[in-house]
Amino acid sequence: MYVVAVAMRTTDFPEPQTRVRDVDADMPSFGHQPALDGLRGVAVVLVLLFHAGLPWLSGGYLGVSVFFTLSGYLITSLLLTEHARSGRVSLGAFYGRRMRRLLPASTLCVALIIAARAFGAFSQVEGLRGDMVGALLQSFNWVKLAKGQSYGNLFLGGISPLEHYWSLAIEEQFYWIWPALILGLLTIGSRRFAACVVVGLFVALSVTAVAIAGIFGPDAAYWATPARLPEVLAGSVLAFLLSGVRRVPTEARWLAVPSLGLIVLLSMRLPSDSGPAYEGALPLFAMLATVLIYSLQAPGPIRSVLSTRPLVTIGKVSYGLYLFHWPVFVLMRERGWDLTEPVELTAALAITAGLSAVSYRVIETPIRRARIRPRPTMVWAGVATVAVLIGVAGMAPSVSPFAVNDRIIDAAAIVPGESVRPLRASAVAAAADRNETSVALGSPPERPVRILLVGDSTLQSITAGLQLWASVHQDHARVSGTWAPGLVYLRGGDIVDPRLRDYAVASYNVVDHAVVRLIPDLQPDVVVLMTTLSDATPRKWSDSEGVISPTDTRYRERLIGAFTDLTFTLSAMVPRVVWVVPPVPLAVPLDPAPVDPAQYVVQQEVIRRVVAAAGNGVSLVDLPRFLELTGHAGRDWRPDGLHLPDEIARLLAETYLGPWLVREAVRP
Repeated sequence: MYVVAVAMRTTDFPEPQTRVRDVDADMPSFGHQPALDGLRGVAVVLVLLFHAGLPWLSGGYLGVSVFFTLSGYLITSLLLTEHARSGRVSLGAFYGRRMRRLLPASTLCVALIIAARAFGAFSQVEGLRGDMVGALLQSFNWVKLAKGQSYGNLFLGGISPLEHYWSLAIEEQFYWIWPALILGLLTIGSRRFAACVVVGLFVALSVTAVAIAGIFGPDAAYWATPARLPEVLAGSVLAFLLSGVRRVPTEARWLAVPSLGLIVLLSMRLPSDSGPAYEGALPLFAMLATVLIYSLQAPGPIRSVLSTRPLVTIGKVSYGLYLFHWPVFVLMRERGWDLTEPVELTAALAITAGLSAVSYRVIETPIRRARIRPRPTMVWAGVATVAVLIGVAGMAPSVSPFAVNDRIIDAAAIVPGESVRPLRASAVAAAADRNETSVALGSPPERPVRILLVGDSTLQSITAGLQLWASVHQDHARVSGTWAPGLVYLRGGDIVDPRLRDYAVASYNVVDHAVVRLIPDLQPDVVVLMTTLSDATPRKWSDSEGVISPTDTRYRERLIGAFTDLTFTLSAMVPRVVWVVPPVPLAVPLDPAPVDPAQYVVQQEVIRRVVAAAGNGVSLVDLPRFLELTGHAGRDWRPDGLHLPDEIARLLAETYLGPWLVREAVRP
């Protein structure tokens, strides 16, 4: 958990801090350091702006790492101070203080999310109940790993409002173990012995972090407790190094400028879904944060700046800001807000600040200052947790998980071996208007229309909606789908974007599998195609040609050729091929670069041209036109700027796409 200013105040101890020097002349008192509040304020601002999706702060998650290191430094310093003063560490008093400081606000946040869910919020979040249990039981990071979910999906639709509890869980797990370990080390040996053990732990777990990344993958490197503990231990090492130091050399102040500057620079330059954070390299960053904390022990210009009232105030309420900002951001995105827009971001931050201020004044501060002994504190903490868990049990389930469950897939899927007799043409279908914004579902055809969708993640979300629709209308249609992230139809050339380049090989396999195996086995009446990102991104075919974008005539002609060849190949195998024109993305999740509409417009024009030239048997779903006519071209239907959430995809399928595909299948 984030240790706010109160953790450094004398009110956390039963005796005044000034008595420390009477017990141990070499042990300075550990009082309030405003500059560390200010550093906490900078860290939480980095996190909030990163979570808002600002493209110039793609590595703002490093603010969490700064919090980890600060926590390790502050908690260990407090434990060493207590041991120097009394010769012991009161574990009950420590746990009582931590519970009074951390649990009221975090439990309140979960309770507010339950209340919001009762009014329809977060209804598309898969496994929200499990997330809440993990948050309340301080194990949320392991819940995420068990689900196989990636931190790289942070800005996709249907994300949990509790996503940020992973870091709180890691710190809480640290708090349960660390004081007992410190007490044990100081009991069996000297402070120097304990310091050597802590340094050894830091080195060993730093190596372990790299091993975890190599063996278990990037998600484990980001979320697993052993992989992230070195960042906390770096601060603990500093606490030991400073525990017998009366005064830090004044020259240390000059380390503050480069260390803080480098932290901010890395927060602006590191990618959000790859890089050191996913490779076990964050212990190196923690060493940088440790240098900054060390430099702030000496008076200097950076310490003065970080000690200013605005930053100190933000730092004091940083715990609440961190707790409440993410549910607010998720809720506003569900309502179609674009938090990269200044006005909407300001509103989101204002709501977050208001909730944090109320929590700090009304809940956190009174409970923290209450003179409650450790045992009653633990009892009340248990009662509150159980009460909220009961609320979790009574919460309405998600209306539609992002991953359609097996029951729905089985009910909707094409069944090999079912009748594939030709469908009779329908005069009603022949009159279908391509610009309709809704299509009535007529009487069922003589057998269900067999629809196969082959495309990217955007088409996958549409597939989910069609499967939900088809599971209810099994006499009208059967729907199956195969997809790959960033699916590519245009082969050849080196894709410049490394993430999309990695997707290319997998997507080639998906298309080949559909042509060679799925279509012969399933014998669909309609094959639906869609690609969005990878066929509208710059590529390099040769050194002489260099990198060219879709706006280049050479790129456009290659795209026309690839789409035409695929269309003719499929037309020879199935009665009807349908191309979906993708809307221009409003944003690309996890990509800080602004969207270039021109390259997507070229892709749209190519699809329309290929369909027009193909003649009978090839049709077009003009999704941008549909969204424009229905007034859904903004964020309300694409909260992350690209994908349709399940409920929106289901609505599209019910009101338009499902009936339209059935009519198209029987069109003369």
